[in-house]
Amino acid sequence: KTTASEIWAELLASLKVDGQDITVVVDSGTPYTFFVERQWYEGTHAGGCAKLKFKCYDCIPSSCHEGPTETREFLDGTQVTVFQHSGTVDFGTASADGIDFGLVVGCNRRPFAALGLSPPCAKPKPYVPLMYQLLAKPE
Repeated sequence: KTTASEIWAELLASLKVDGQDITVVVDSGTPYTFFVERQWYEGTHAGGCAKLKFKCYDCIPSSCHEGPTETREFLDGTQVTVFQHSGTVDFGTASADGIDFGLVVGCNRRPFAALGLSPPCAKPKPYVPLMYQLLAKPE
């Protein structure tokens, strides 16, 4: 589904991540895949996840430990701070487990979720692009 804004059109996709409904911007300009982390966003914007079109990833405390964070800056000046987590991503007709993705725990603007499709930049680690992770999975 595509939605329009004053500046650009967004291509949005619906995924299930660890059984949770998530909406992402399909972004061919970044190799990074990340979702908005519920505890962080609800802690800064009470009830915010219900209003966020991307929804939030509910990181169960026993399975999710915030590790080192990394801040990524986009061309429009948006800065997103994430930590790495892994889980199962369901694309509708296929799913893959053990997929690494970032969880947003900081953003200088309204946070968003992204499905990054571009090749990696010079320093992709520890965030290996989703396409590379999927290609590395046995059939």
